[in-house]
Amino acid sequence: MSEPELWEKIKEARLNAGYTQGQLAKLCGVTRATASRWESEDPEVRRGPRVDHLRKIADITGKEIKFFMPNLKANFLAARDKILQEEEDIQLQQKVRVLAKEFMDLILDGNLSEKEVDMLYSLITSLRNN
Repeated sequence: MSEPELWEKIKEARLNAGYTQGQLAKLCGVTRATASRWESEDPEVRRGPRVDHLRKIADITGKEIKFFMPNLKANFLAARDKILQEEEDIQLQQKVRVLAKEFMDLILDGNLSEKEVDMLYSLITSLRNN
């Protein structure tokens, strides 16, 4: 069985904590429609929460922020591969590989602080989107 997607993790955490979408939205300072889009099964409607909202969701539901980032490793590897494919400079490719290994060690050791996870997630998302 594959790892649940972010929207499924948000819904699971919210339900386990006993909140409605409206209650979660209010506690996060967003509209109910926004919270609904976080959990939408329809990828055309679905929107991921910003990292600061994800942190609030984690606090509200009693989960660690890492619970909501199951695809961090996959996203990181995709970002690394994209950089390597686009870069022709061999020395830069080697540096990217070394940096990738260091990041993967941080991700896999499971001892990242919330701030470190937040920083890695933001960096990986930025690299993936560029």
